[in-house]
Amino acid sequence: MKTLLLTALLTTTAWHAQAADHSHHNHADHAAHHHDAAEPYYPKHVMGTHTHNPDEWMFSYRYMRMEMKGLQAGNDKISNQQAYNAGYMVAPLKMTSDMHMFGAMKGLTSDFTLMAMASYIKKDMTLRNQAGVTFATSSEGMGDTKISLIDNLTRYGFNKWTTMVTLSLPTGKTDQEANTPMGANTRLPYPMQLGSGTYDITPAVTYQCNCKGFDYGAQAYATFRINDNEEDYRLGNQFGFKAWVGKNFTDSLAAGATFNWTTQNNLSGEDDNLNPNMVVTADKRNTGYDLASLTLDVAYKPAVLNGLELVSSYEEPIYQDVNGIQMHRQRTFSLG
Repeated sequence: MKTLLLTALLTTTAWHAQAADHSHHNHADHAAHHHDAAEPYYPKHVMGTHTHNPDEWMFSYRYMRMEMKGLQAGNDKISNQQAYNAGYMVAPLKMTSDMHMFGAMKGLTSDFTLMAMASYIKKDMTLRNQAGVTFATSSEGMGDTKISLIDNLTRYGFNKWTTMVTLSLPTGKTDQEANTPMGANTRLPYPMQLGSGTYDITPAVTYQCNCKGFDYGAQAYATFRINDNEEDYRLGNQFGFKAWVGKNFTDSLAAGATFNWTTQNNLSGEDDNLNPNMVVTADKRNTGYDLASLTLDVAYKPAVLNGLELVSSYEEPIYQDVNGIQMHRQRTFSLG
């Protein structure tokens, strides 16, 4: 509960800044972004939903915390002892990931907007071995950097659609190490690394509309890994779908809900510095999953802040089915 309260407090520090005092967004229906009750709602945690006017800038800071606890096989929760019985010497107890994201968007033309996002990540994991010894590991540093191009498709007459292509640059390290009971400078397992180590391409398409006073939207996307990383593996390709409904209730308050579906394929290749029999998270067979979740978000833009927007989001899994044995995802707090 203390962690929950602390994280909720941290979310209030998120800010969403626009460089111009009277800047206007081009949304899927291309209504001006005045942030009044008539403005279309879109969830701030979903990228690629809108474009900007030529030479218009927008800057953002976003904080996100993900929490995981316990183990599951398939869609059933299991105990650490069951992981030991499966042949692993160490099993994780819990994990947190804290990410700080810094974004910038610039309207290039009336059709295209460029977006860039850099991140700083801190991961912490608590584990226990078969002898009952509990220990902790951590990793910290820059994550992967993403550059996106968003197209509003108005020149083709598709006024409710946007497309986006994102290139992920491997600026996050994949060779993080820590001191553990097994030895000094031990290579950390795949989930504790800070990036994919590969160049990744993510195309996405978004549709938005309004019906009876509520705004609806949906987005489909896929992430493809272009190459193996320097540790001779690549994360699995990812396929996702999001659908949302929301409303701007006043000129300063908006809220909505989003359904998220993600399918992550298995990791291919292998890091030879990892012993797959040592810990559950070092075995590449324990990668890949299907995940469904619900996200609730609230955006508040008081007039006195003149261009700053405070956004808080909460995501809760409603279905998880994993390959092998993996950690159970609990919740994600998101800011934007």
